[in-house]
Amino acid sequence: MQQAIDSIGEGFIILYDGDDRIVLCSRRYRYFFPALSDILVPGTHFNDIVQRAAETGAIMEALTDPQAWLAARVERHLRKHCQFQQLLSDGRWIQISERDTEEGGRVVIVSEITHFKRLQETRCLSDMAKQPDLLVATVASIAQGVVVFDAELRLVAWNSQVAMLLNLPYVDMHSGMGVRALLRLV
Repeated sequence: MQQAIDSIGEGFIILYDGDDRIVLCSRRYRYFFPALSDILVPGTHFNDIVQRAAETGAIMEALTDPQAWLAARVERHLRKHCQFQQLLSDGRWIQISERDTEEGGRVVIVSEITHFKRLQETRCLSDMAKQPDLLVATVASIAQGVVVFDAELRLVAWNSQVAMLLNLPYVDMHSGMGVRALLRLV
């Protein structure tokens, strides 16, 4: 069974039993999440895995509010079926698809979709670049904090409200700044 799971090239697979403990985990899954690899073994509970993911900063959303991310992730996991996308803190995108099995367990398939997300972002930014005055006017007029990144997660546009809300030194923000450098300012 392990060889069959390891031979699937389209995604990374993890299989849980009825008690939400790992039964099988593909090598590709462990390779893709090196900060979790030591606990991606049979017997590890789902909650321990997502807790470690939050603690290690593997998921972008968990960097700002780990408890909210954990609650949302557990809620999705409890659904009979779910599919969603997540941005990892290293800039890669994944799509997670989960389903209950007939035996009472759960199968999770994770696919890397970074290339597709980059294409989508490039198209969107290309469309926005055709209307730069509109982008600048829109960002400046929004009362909430707004940050716009390009496909390489570099800062393109922002407004003063985001600097104020996140207590960022506005003068240190500059076009082309990477998301990691921006997060270090927070």
